[in-house]
Amino acid sequence: MSATFERTVAALEEMFPQASQSKIRTTVAAVNGQLDAAVEILLDPNAKRKRKLKPDIRSYFGCPSRPPQDTKKLHIDSTIPSEFLHPNKQLQIATFESWNAAKEPQRPILLTPETLTPNVPCLTIQMDFLPADQANAALREMLETSGDWIRTKWVIFEREVESPHHTQLYGATETQLRQKEDLYTNTGTAATKMKLFTPTLHAIKMPIDDVVNRALSTRERHPLEAPGPWHANLALGNLYKTPEQSVGPHSDTMTELGPRPTIASYTLGAERIFRIKRLATDTTPAQTFNLKLPHNSLLIMFPPFQEFYRHEVPAQQPWQIKAHEIAREARVNLTFRMTRPNYMAHIPRCQCNKPAVLRTANRPNKKNVGEYFYICAGSVPASCTYFCWLKDRMHLLEQTANEPKKEAQASPTEHKGDAPSTQASHVVDKHA
Repeated sequence: MSATFERTVAALEEMFPQASQSKIRTTVAAVNGQLDAAVEILLDPNAKRKRKLKPDIRSYFGCPSRPPQDTKKLHIDSTIPSEFLHPNKQLQIATFESWNAAKEPQRPILLTPETLTPNVPCLTIQMDFLPADQANAALREMLETSGDWIRTKWVIFEREVESPHHTQLYGATETQLRQKEDLYTNTGTAATKMKLFTPTLHAIKMPIDDVVNRALSTRERHPLEAPGPWHANLALGNLYKTPEQSVGPHSDTMTELGPRPTIASYTLGAERIFRIKRLATDTTPAQTFNLKLPHNSLLIMFPPFQEFYRHEVPAQQPWQIKAHEIAREARVNLTFRMTRPNYMAHIPRCQCNKPAVLRTANRPNKKNVGEYFYICAGSVPASCTYFCWLKDRMHLLEQTANEPKKEAQASPTEHKGDAPSTQASHVVDKHA
């Protein structure tokens, strides 16, 4: 099969995780590799191929209008990552009964603060993180200033789609804001509407930095992970005004953070469900976990959460959420991240002349599992075929951040290699 065929299959596997690989491959072959036609068939096998799809993000991720057509389990042909093992006993942390791929998917497991880390080792949570008065003041400020927050737009299969919730991106310095503007000019992303950290955000950031660094000092660091102390210099605010507003399964963007990032997620306002989806391996099935995130709680996502899990904030009924005395049904979420200068300086541009995105290969070819690659983020009316392994650019990234090179447009050799037979992570600039 051609590299284009494999890229199409990989993209569809990401969009339709419950569809079997054989079904996806058969569909792609039947429509001669046309993405739009394949998407329509997988969304509704009985629909006419030429039916137009409404470009609403909820129809792709959040609230499907019909049940999944195929409930078979998704397998990754790899051994379970070491991070899934208990550090002392070296045993799988979650014990499962015998699993039959032909049966219904595993029922979601409701986690508590006490059972979170034993089941998902790369997550920790702290309740009542800040003094109550400080947390309530921060909530009021976020609600008052959220009037100009926007709905993020991005491209999926040559269609521009819009998130159902509102976001605002903050940067720690003026220099960082200029870098983002230079990178994302005319790309239609929220990055060009960044604001500086407010005093309130700085006051939240400082104790988060301390907690994250204390935790990192006790964890084994991966060679690709950011070395040294962690200091948040980017924050993404998300506002869910009603219980119906949601965000679908995704992993957070790693393009500017680099591989194996640590991200701290701070919740204000209404208590909502945070849904965690562990991807399947050849030894354990996929598993969904639900965790309630109350007001003034801090969730820290350590590596390799973005690589081997997906997360979402599902739509809920009003009676299913715990309203807050100030925010009522609204929930504000602030995710603090640390960008890495060398990754910022050496983001390649695809053939569309836009910044490529960094993703993880996580299925099904065993030799490529866990590797990273750059790919076109998507464009309208058509995306390009740009593809480049991260390992082929490490010589640039290993240069000092003080001497960055300005990247030219991708050379032809960078997008001629075979695309990975993997589930390409759908990483967008959003987070629960």
